Amino acid sequence: MSPSTAPIQVTIVGGGMITHDQILPSIYHLQRQGQVGPIRICAINSPPLKALAEAPRFAEAFPGQSFEAFPALTEKPDKVFPDLFQEVIAKMAPRRSASTIGSTPGSSRVLTSVSTPANASSWNSGSGR
Repeated sequence: MSPSTAPIQVTIVGGGMITHDQILPSIYHLQRQGQVGPIRICAINSPPLKALAEAPRFAEAFPGQSFEAFPALTEKPDKVFPDLFQEVIAKMAPRRSASTIGSTPGSSRVLTSVSTPANASSWNSGSGR
């Protein structure tokens, strides 16, 4: 597969309702179609990631598909990792092989980008403010 048609690596920042209801089903579908490769999801702690990983909805609709959780699902629920998403994004492959999607609540801001030859990026505000 040429670099221009290779599946992209996706990192989702945020493991809450928007990821559960909209983003992850869409990304899983694209993965099933061969357009997306590895999926990583970052959250501030492990409980929302565990809820996503164990959601019957995904097991039924997307059997055999999964994501890599940051922090790991085995981390203690009360341990927080406020900057982990930055480390995960920094380790992503450059160019067309990577995409980052932000899904954060309230007025949180996360730099989201799609790495293309032009290297587009933008700031997203979680509440649209």
